[in-house]
Amino acid sequence: MEKKDFKKKIDREREIHEFIYTYFPKEDTDSKRWTEIYAVMKFLYDKRQEIESIEKCESPDFIATFKSKEKIGIELTEIKNKDTKRVKEIESTKQLLTKAEEIFSKKYPEQRILVNFSLCNNRINFNKAKSDNYAKEIVEYVYAKINNNEYIKLEYINDLSIYPHSRISFNSRECWSVEDVNKNVIQENIKKKESKLPNYKQRNTDIDKFWLLMTINKSSTSYDIDNLIGNYPLQSDFDMIFLYCSFNEKIIYLKG
Repeated sequence: MEKKDFKKKIDREREIHEFIYTYFPKEDTDSKRWTEIYAVMKFLYDKRQEIESIEKCESPDFIATFKSKEKIGIELTEIKNKDTKRVKEIESTKQLLTKAEEIFSKKYPEQRILVNFSLCNNRINFNKAKSDNYAKEIVEYVYAKINNNEYIKLEYINDLSIYPHSRISFNSRECWSVEDVNKNVIQENIKKKESKLPNYKQRNTDIDKFWLLMTINKSSTSYDIDNLIGNYPLQSDFDMIFLYCSFNEKIIYLKG
């Protein structure tokens, strides 16, 4: 990635965080709630000039009021991998990155960065008995990248992105989504959320429209999301349905 493109990504990420803190100034970035807020706010970022307020709720997950006074209920769901073996592999990788994050925090406490790793095969195959060694080499690899020092490329890391952040955070761009994001998978997710919609409408008579936002944490090797375009729209009681690939911020309009 060229330096100017890298700077653009850093600037955009900083702006997204500023947008989030405008409405959620005291959120714990380690919480599940933060993960949901980050996904929705990143999705809404390009509409920020049109938004008057955003609330985190339960039924639906979010309510966004626009300056036009239109009130939108947003229901959020993430398409995840149903393969339990795959999930365990990803969880093991996450634990290793958490260990590397802890070591980095102690060794380089002055750093405040978010590091997103793109991993070969979306995971790191390692002997758990040697996890400390792997964590330490990840730490030194990241530090070398930050300072533009010479480094030995780690065979299990394709690439990484580094952004300014409020704390030190290591994450992987692993693909939690099912291997084939097809119409049946999408309809199954819609059906689950649609069962809650009558209750939402009954409890929130002031909401004008309801959106369904389905997110995918996509890796570059998982599937070609562009192939989904043109195979829709879908029938649904939601007014608008979006499939949002958070990694490259690509939005597919499935309805609306």
